[in-house]
Amino acid sequence: MELPASFESPPGEEPHRVFRNTCIEFRKLLKSSKNIDELNQQMEKFIGESKQMHWHTKNTAIHHKDEGKKLTEKVLSEFQRYMSDLEPYLNRADPSPLIAALKVMEQFINDYKVS
Repeated sequence: MELPASFESPPGEEPHRVFRNTCIEFRKLLKSSKNIDELNQQMEKFIGESKQMHWHTKNTAIHHKDEGKKLTEKVLSEFQRYMSDLEPYLNRADPSPLIAALKVMEQFINDYKVS
């Protein structure tokens, strides 16, 4: 018997799904808006949710450094760079490195299980 498409993921996957959706929302906002207040609010949401994540590798035979934390810091540094360009050069600021960092974070979330 197959589960319906609307069936929710297991309870341990809820923060995983929420954080991934936040990354997707953030990417969409970056593509559509240069509103500094909206971008700051979305970054605060990203940081708050990233602090709730506990990363565990699927392959327990290999020990990894906290890749989730490193990627979160990468997104934060790209955001700070983007904001420093956005404030003085509104039309010339390039969000593509930040968008790329968010895509890497989304892929990382898909590849790891979160508890």
